[in-house]
Amino acid sequence: AVPHTSTFGLTNATVFYLLLLADKGLERACEESEAVKEGVNTYHGEITHAAVAESQGKPWREFEAVA
Repeated sequence: AVPHTSTFGLTNATVFYLLLLADKGLERACEESEAVKEGVNTYHGEITHAAVAESQGKPWREFEAVA
């Protein structure tokens, strides 16, 4: 029962973001949701998440600077 229940929990927690992305596209969804924006690691070939860049020893840019 746990895998079945956890699947429903994960779906319920993420469906809002899926629908937001599908309806608005990435850039507009990021404007409307800080949670979506914080989940973007790369965009247009640029790393947009500081922790990802640090782990790779690469530079990063704010999402807004790339979008």
